[in-house]
Amino acid sequence: MATPFTNPRDGILYFRREVPEKLRAAFDGKREVKVSLGTRDPLAAKAAFARENAKFEECLADARRLVAEGTLLPTPGALVRRWCEAPAVGNGLTGPQRLILTFMELDAAVGGRHSASGHGQIFPPAIFGPAANTNWSAALADKEQFETIAADVYGGDLEQAGTN
Repeated sequence: MATPFTNPRDGILYFRREVPEKLRAAFDGKREVKVSLGTRDPLAAKAAFARENAKFEECLADARRLVAEGTLLPTPGALVRRWCEAPAVGNGLTGPQRLILTFMELDAAVGGRHSASGHGQIFPPAIFGPAANTNWSAALADKEQFETIAADVYGGDLEQAGTN
């Protein structure tokens, strides 16, 4: 069972519990809940800890219910971390490659939309990117197809992806 945590700097006792990853969206994306119990006395902290723990368990139960209903949405930060940090599956892409693929897809969407300024010059110089009808799902699942697009469109220079 969890017990109060003592802050080593001031001796104040805290309620501190880790939030399961799947439920963090219900806790504003926080990895941990930490609440001051407002005392240095272990006996007084025991009752306050039990109250905070009951509140926390209630919030966990609500979050689990939202997950079961399909209404708990992950935070944008969690989505980005999952997309960019998750390992490759099978012949699929790694997190950094998935991010570059996203840039490539954005390039394809906007590559042909550069317009001339009022002075007759085009700003910025366009890299037109992959074809707009590229099968992005297939490229996501196949590292070789991703590398082919990168070589054909960007000359293998992945720093150019996302420049449009």
